[in-house]
Amino acid sequence: RKQAHKVDMDTITVDHAHLRDYDGELAEALDGEFTRFSPHLRRAVSEFIDHVHQEDDVDRPTDLYKAYFVSLFNLPNVICVRMLRTEMIGRLCSVAGTVTRTSDVRPELLSGTFRCEKCGLLAENIEQQYQYTAPTICKNPQCNNASKNAWMLEYEKSTFVDWQRLRVQENADEIPPGAMP
Repeated sequence: RKQAHKVDMDTITVDHAHLRDYDGELAEALDGEFTRFSPHLRRAVSEFIDHVHQEDDVDRPTDLYKAYFVSLFNLPNVICVRMLRTEMIGRLCSVAGTVTRTSDVRPELLSGTFRCEKCGLLAENIEQQYQYTAPTICKNPQCNNASKNAWMLEYEKSTFVDWQRLRVQENADEIPPGAMP
């Protein structure tokens, strides 16, 4: 509740142990398919913040953040970098390692609003899945726009987040004798 009133925050941190105690089935579902549940978590946080601000009779700054996030900590298992495998993709996991290189922070499109260049109709909240994704067809029945190139991104109505690439290598105490990190 305290985190919901901090104007400069867009992330609510949740202790995974508390989540497991409260609803073990939900914690297990999040662990197994985090990328599937992530948009629903973001929506729930936004609704929670609206609810808290209404209860406490505090105005919520509507333009400050369009996207809210959930950050989970205290996960039960910490995985070594060497143990990461393809079956872990999409799952929630905690990794221990040393950051060796970082990229510049850049904007990433999270949810886009696009305008059809043929009829002007807006296609709102097009979720982006790690690549730029324009609508495939216009919803206007009189428009026959099925070209991916005939859409204009409406920047002010789209949601962007900061993105950064990190290069991580295993900690020195986890490297097997005679192996390279």
